[in-house]
Amino acid sequence: MKKETILRYQSVSRTPANALALDDTGQEFAMAQDYRKAGNPTLTVFSQKMPDKSREIVQGEQRANSVSSVYFLENKALVYLVNNPDDTWKLVIDQLDNDKDLKSADLPFSTIPPHLFKRNQQLWVILSNEVRIYKVPALQLANTYSLPNQTRPVVTDGHQIWWANEQGLWASSLTATKPTHVATDLILSQLQVSANFIWGVGEFGQGLFGWQKTGQPLPANAVLNNPETTVTAFAVSPDEERIAFGNTSGYVVLVERETGAQRWGNRLHKGHISAITFSSDGNWMATGGSTGDAALLKLDHD
Repeated sequence: MKKETILRYQSVSRTPANALALDDTGQEFAMAQDYRKAGNPTLTVFSQKMPDKSREIVQGEQRANSVSSVYFLENKALVYLVNNPDDTWKLVIDQLDNDKDLKSADLPFSTIPPHLFKRNQQLWVILSNEVRIYKVPALQLANTYSLPNQTRPVVTDGHQIWWANEQGLWASSLTATKPTHVATDLILSQLQVSANFIWGVGEFGQGLFGWQKTGQPLPANAVLNNPETTVTAFAVSPDEERIAFGNTSGYVVLVERETGAQRWGNRLHKGHISAITFSSDGNWMATGGSTGDAALLKLDHD
């Protein structure tokens, strides 16, 4: 980046950011956090227009209301996953400009925190033993697929599903009965899927790895498929040309996917980096730290 434009925000709850969401313009972003104590927010929206005034969308109550995932929808609504006091979870669509327009769907019990993915006009929720697909904005259940019981990361692009366990990385179509072993002898702690690739972080944050959706590993470079790279959180730009990742020292680096060449780097947080996201146009990037602080950056494409 030619010139750094960094805006900083702090949540009242000083728990790590679980997830971040940016609207299409980068003017608003949301931070999802775990419960810490009653009354503290677990979902907060910040705005460039009012940098000193945040909106607390969800508050912690009775050791519940942790928020694990969050997205902005096209109509400025927020969609997120929040846990209930009985350890079940709920999928919520919240129209921010209308307090009375809130839709929710209760989810079955899951042994792992569910994962939320937004694909076109559908919401995909991955639980420990099934995938649920909801239509938006009505939040109507459209389909379900059974899964082997999972305890590690699972992701989907709406066509295939990938998951990690002690034997490595696996892939399957949603309707197939026999999975394919993509990578062996590699334990992954994080998984993400982009338009053309699958991404994973090694156990204990050691290494950032990438594969084509056919299962072919991406070429190694100074960053990618290098077990010496320490990663606590990462995100891939919408055009898949850049990767941003952070480490335990609060440092964030932006690199080129093909070469691993560093485009930019800075220490943005005092604690470790716990979440990173890009806006849909790739012009903005938000990062979250382990103490509930966030940074918003304007990117250039030179």
